[in-house]
Formats: sequence, C-alpha cells, structure tokens
Amino acid sequence: MDSFKIELLEKDGKEFPFFLHLTDEDDLFNIQQILLENFNHLTIDELMEKLYTENIVSDFNASNETEFRLFELFKFLDIAPVNVFINWGKFENIDEISFNDFGQYFYDLWFPSSDDIDIFDDTYRWIVSIRHDGIINCTVVV
Repeated sequence: MDSFKIELLEKDGKEFPFFLHLTDEDDLFNIQQILLENFNHLTIDELMEKLYTENIVSDFNASNETEFRLFELFKFLDIAPVNVFINWGKFENIDEISFNDFGQYFYDLWFPSSDDIDIFDDTYRWIVSIRHDGIINCTVVV
C-alpha cells in the first residue's frame, strides 16, 4: 500500500485498515503462476491485456464516487469474498485486506486517474479489474 494513502487517511483522523503487503518473492511468483495457469496465458502481459480489454461490466463505473458501490458490484457479479488481494502492478505488488475493509475504504485506497487495480481472492478463479478511468472488467475461470 502506498504510504501516502495511509498518511492521507490518518490525517483525516481515521485509522487505516489492517492489511498485509506480500513481500515474499516465492509467494508472488506462485500467485502469478496459478493465475497464468487458471486463465490460460503464457505471460503476465497477456493476462493483463485480457483483464483490461475483455468482459466489461457496463452497468458499473468506479469513477462516479457518488453512485458506485463496490459491495453492489460484487453482489451483481455473485462474488462473495472474505479477504481479497489487490494487485497494484503486474502481480508483483500485492496487498491482502478484508473485503469489508476494502469496500468501506475503497476511495481511500483506489485513486481515479492514477490506479489500475486487480482484485481476486485465494480461489484464483476470478479477477475484477478496475481501471484508472473507472471502467470495470470481470474475468472468471470457466
């Protein structure tokens, strides 16, 4: 998690939610390999291309903070995670956080116009991607 996001939230008098930043290179490599295998891709670049170009969820857009609700999106997608991983790059910068905290603090964590994120859980069967422009994609293993 970017330290400036933690500082901004705490400056507003709020306590930043508990999260784990994955640092073990073997864990990150294993996550990458599982995702590549599950989504039938040879490289992370191929997977990233798919995540941000296919399966747009047109009923939702995260850029509209007054209307978008993360919990409603996941209910619509029929996905009910307990904890989620947030990918901030090419699956080499990943944080784990409770889904409830992620939904509650979504706009303190995801910044429109600068963050492209991918959300998944330890089933590795689905990935919800939210682009910097608010466009949302959902890719599911069949």
